Order: sequence, then C-alpha cells, then structure tokens
Amino acid sequence: MIIKKLILKNFQCIDYCDIDLSEGINLLEGDNGQGKSSVITAIKYALTNELDAKISDYVKWGEDEFNICIFFEHNGYSYELLIIGSQIAKKELKIYKEDKLEETIVNSDVTKKLDLIFNTDILKSSIIAEQHKNTQILFEKPAERLRRLKEILGVHHITNIVDEIKNELKESKNLTEIKLTEKKGLAERVYTYKEIEDEIDITVIEEQLELLLKEKEKYDKLLEKYYKDYNEYQNYVNNKKIYDESQELLKHYKDNLSLLKGEFRFVPAEKDLEAMRIALKDLTEKQEDNERIKKEKNELEERIKLLNVKLKDINERVETTKAGIELLKDIEGKDKLEDKERIIIEQESLLLDLENQKELAKNGKCPKCKQDYKANVNEIEELINETKNGLNLLKNELKEIKEKIEQYNKIKTENEKKELLIERYKEERIELVKDIDQIENKNESLILHDIENKRDDTLKEKVEEYNKLEEHNKEIEKSIFKSETKIQSLEKTIESLNVQIVVEPIKPNDFDSDGLVGVQKELTTATNKNEQRLKDIEFNKEIEKNELLDKEKIIELQKEIDAIIFADGVKKEAQSILDKDFPAYLIDKSTLFIKEEMNDFFQNIYDKYEITLTQDKSSIDFYYGEGDLMASCSMASGYEKSALSIAFRYALSKLIDIDFFIFDEVDSDASSENSLKLYKNIVECIEGQKIIITHLEETKEYLMQQIGAKRFVVSDNTLI
Repeated sequence: MIIKKLILKNFQCIDYCDIDLSEGINLLEGDNGQGKSSVITAIKYALTNELDAKISDYVKWGEDEFNICIFFEHNGYSYELLIIGSQIAKKELKIYKEDKLEETIVNSDVTKKLDLIFNTDILKSSIIAEQHKNTQILFEKPAERLRRLKEILGVHHITNIVDEIKNELKESKNLTEIKLTEKKGLAERVYTYKEIEDEIDITVIEEQLELLLKEKEKYDKLLEKYYKDYNEYQNYVNNKKIYDESQELLKHYKDNLSLLKGEFRFVPAEKDLEAMRIALKDLTEKQEDNERIKKEKNELEERIKLLNVKLKDINERVETTKAGIELLKDIEGKDKLEDKERIIIEQESLLLDLENQKELAKNGKCPKCKQDYKANVNEIEELINETKNGLNLLKNELKEIKEKIEQYNKIKTENEKKELLIERYKEERIELVKDIDQIENKNESLILHDIENKRDDTLKEKVEEYNKLEEHNKEIEKSIFKSETKIQSLEKTIESLNVQIVVEPIKPNDFDSDGLVGVQKELTTATNKNEQRLKDIEFNKEIEKNELLDKEKIIELQKEIDAIIFADGVKKEAQSILDKDFPAYLIDKSTLFIKEEMNDFFQNIYDKYEITLTQDKSSIDFYYGEGDLMASCSMASGYEKSALSIAFRYALSKLIDIDFFIFDEVDSDASSENSLKLYKNIVECIEGQKIIITHLEETKEYLMQQIGAKRFVVSDNTLI
C-alpha cells in the first residue's frame, strides 16, 4: 500500500495541511503540540475507523466540522477516501482501476470495505506504531495476549462461520421442504383438454355470396347511371327557368333605355360663358387669399407678444443667477494635507510596532532580537499612549482640512454650474431677438387684395344654372351606361344557357340488401368457428407442452433436493471440523509464523538473541535471550522493549502483506546510538512506504542525507 496524498482541515489543532507523501521515507518534524500526532491519528482513523474519543472531540475548537481526504493505492487499485466529521462522520470511498471509477461506497459500508481490503484488526496492531502505544499486545498478561491474538487473527470469526453454517442448514431444510411441496403440487396437477369440433366447409356459402355481390355490382351501376341522368334533367329544368326570367328582364331594360335617352337637356350657347366662368373663379380665389392673409397676420402678432414675454423672463433669470454666485476664499493648511497624511501613516506603523514590542515584553522576549529578556512593559505602554494621543490630534486636524476643502469644492462647483446657466440664457436671448425680427418682417410683407366693387351676381347665377344642367345630363349618362351594361350581361347569359329538352329518367328496382347481409353473417360465423377450432388445437398443444415441462420440472426439483442434501452433508462435516480442530491449528501456525518473522527483524539488532514462545489452551508467552538465559518479553524495558515491539508489529504486518508503516516516537526511550541502530534495521528489513516522527537529530540527519527521506515540518497548526 502507498499513501499518495493526505489533506486535513480543522482536525484537532491543525487548521489546514496538504501533504504529498514520498513512496519511501517521510519524516514529520515540529514542536510538541503543533500537529504531528494529529497527522498520524487522521491516517489511523481513515484506515481503521478507530478513535480514542468522540468524533466531535476531534473538530478544531471554534469550527463546525473537520475534513480528512486521503488518496492511496493498493494491489493495482487507486482509492480516494473523504471523511467529514462533526457529531457523526460521513464517509465516501471511490475506487478506481486504471483511472476508471469502478465503485463508490458511503458511510458504514466504507468501514466494511476497508476491513475486507486490509483486515483492520491486524492493521491497527501492526503497521501503526503510535507514541506511548507501541508495546500493548506483546507485554500484556499471557491469557490476555492469547485472547487478543485470537481476536486479531480472526479466530472469533470461525465461531461466526459455524453459526452461519447452522443457519444455512436450517435454511436448506426449509428450502428442501418448499421444493418437496412444489414437486408434490406438480405431480398432483390436473390437465384439462378442450374438445375439438369438426371443421365447417364454407365453400358453398362463399359461392352464394359471390353471386349476390355480382348482382349488387350490376345494381350499383344502374343506380349510378340513374343519378347521373337525373342530375342532367335537373340542370335542364333550372336553365329553362333562368332563360325565361332573363328574357323578361332584357325586354324591361331595353324599354327603360329608350325613356332615359329622351330626358337629355341641352345647355343654351352663349359666347361669353367661358369668360364669365374664369372671372368668377378669379374673384373667388382673391377672397379666399385675403381670409388666409388676415389669419396669418393675427397669428404672427400673437407669436411676437409671446416671444417678448419669454425675452423678459430670460433677462430676469440672468440677473437672479448672477446674484446667486458666491465669493471663494483660500483654505488655510491645504498645502500641508499630504504631509499630514504621510505623518499619520508613519505614526500608525510606529503604534503597531510598539504593540508588537509590548506583546513580546509580556512574554519575556526582547523586542528587537526576540531572545529571552525582561523588558519594562510600563515604558512601552506610556509610549503607546503618547503615540495614540498625537495620532488622534493629527487625524482631527486632517479631518477639519478635508471638510473645508470639500465645502470649497462644493461652492466652486455650484458657481461653475450657475455661470454655465447664464451663458445658456444669453444664447437663448440672442435667438429670441432674431426670431422676433424675422416675424415682424414677415408680417409687414403680407398685403391684402383690393377686391371692392368687383362682384357680379348675374354672372354667378348663370354659372350656377349651367352647372346644374351639366350635373343632370351626367346622371342621365350614368343611368344609360348601367342599362346598356345590364342588357349586354343578360344577352350573354341567354346565349350561354343550354335549353335543349331532356326527358326525366326512371329509377331502377331496389336490391335485396338484407339477403346479402344474412349470407355475410353466415360466412363470418362459420369462419369464426373454424378459427376457434384452430385456437382450441393450439390450446391443447400448450397444455400438452406444460404437462411435459412439469414432468421435467419434477425431475429438476428432485436433482436440486439431492444437491441440497449432499451440500448439507458437506456443511455438517465442515461444522464438526471447525468446531473442534481448526481454531487450535490456526493459532499454532500463526504464532509459529510470528515468532520466525520476529527473529528475522530482532536478530539484525541482537544477532545472538533468539525469540521463542510457550503456549497452551489458555495463554501464550514470548521469550527472548541467548541459550538458556531466556526472559519473558513482558520484562523488557527501554530500547529492547521498543525493538521487540517493532519486531512483533513487523511479524503481524507480514500476515496481511502491507508494505506501509508509521513510527511515532518509537525511539523515545532509546539513546542516539540505539535510535540510529534501530532505524538502520527498520530501513534494511522493512520495505515500502514509511512515516516517521523522531526528536533525535542524528537519526533525522541519517534519514534525510543517507536514505533520502522527504521532510515535512508542522508549525503553527499547519504544514510548512
């Protein structure tokens, strides 16, 4: 297994950290309480679901929840695990194969999945060696040690398996009874076949129907010809009626046309009629022109009055606006504004520096070099108060100048607006004077026509009389045109009508439709009976098929029952073996394997020492030493105790074949020399990825310079 990346947020004392881990050795450094152990706890919780307290206790103070995101690879799969913790934990595990998402698991199913992947019982007792927790199992009492080993090795699962076998045997018995009941039901099933009637010969009915259809076809043709002839007869009757009516109308319009032509009136001829008409038109036009000129002169005089009123209003507004312009005075201190702002910034910076010096002095640190030093806090506070007072005075002066400048600018802006308004009024006044002059000139240019003593009533009467005669003749011409048009239309209508004589046709005798319907029904009934006969034959075939299938099902059920009985015999035999011999065999083989793997690791440090064990049904004890001088591992102390603990964890890790280890201060009881010796052996014997926390500088230097460890520093609750 390889952890590629770890992201923590608001977990215990850690604000945020994002760690890209090396596939080799990763060295975590930092002062106590900065978050190193929080990183280890987060990894342990992610992989094993184990915490020493409530989930909410691990949320950083003042926050609502923590986040853990861990990316790791194992046996060809990539995993992405996200945990959000508050009162409870929400989990999401995404599993990838060659960058393709194969499965997403959430909440409690995540823990079950990880247990299947790693066997978390062995995982948390082997690869995760936490500070002050690295010697628990190996140094417990023999009876408790055996119990814990059985728990780690999953011996208790064997009991569960036996219980599962018992449950499966009960289920098998129930299933067998169900299948026997089903088999009995199939064997006792009754199969009912339908009686098949004789097939009806429908040939005679079809021949009879064919003759009737031919007769109907002949009748339909005769009926079609009758309706066609009858339509022609109806057209003749209608056309004859229209023809007669059109002849009557034509005679009426021709008589009316002769009367209209006799009503024409002729206008008497007078040589001066055209001249009189022209003179009358000239007189009328001059009268109309004088009316228009009078109206236009009145409108122009009204416009001149309105423009003079507007001109007077603009002159008054110019004088009022001029009176509203205020005089401006220079502002005292305006030229020193930037200097005061710069001094305020310097004083604020000085105040901030004094506050920092005060905090350092309170903590017993030198304000300049930050070394341990006892400074006079009262003097610094006096300087802070003096600086604050001076700063407040400067800010008040600056505020007063800015307010004066703002008022000055406001008055200046208002004056500029008023001056622009005066200019606009002056421009409007010039345009008004121009408009008044133009209107007065146009009014003087308008002159009325002199038309006195030029009226001739006789001329007007003669012209009116002529116009009336002319209108009368026009109306007569219109009526004549309408009559001639109607006469032409009637003549065309009469010409287009076909008035050849057509004789009324005789309708053929009715066809016997009821006889045809009766034969059709008889054919339908016979056809339906024949179709039902075919369906009944198919139904009987299906019954026969089901009967054969049920016989095959009975044979199949018997085979299944025999298979269940055979499988139950195997399960009963497995139950008897697992109940008695297998747990003891598993413990013997596992402890022998653990002893051999512990020696592989431990003898690299103490080449003359050997680890042995004694075991009975109720306890197990490990010993180490040389020759006959053997001591119980529970009596070890100091460096030997750390080495034995790591050897035991190393042996357990071989049971699940995981090349990943966490070593958190496992050398806390060792000297620099022994720590170096221990980690050299760890590097030599334990392959794969490792996360190491140690306070010994020689060990750190060896891991970084000679082994190439990747270094991470945790400070101020975050990763540097």
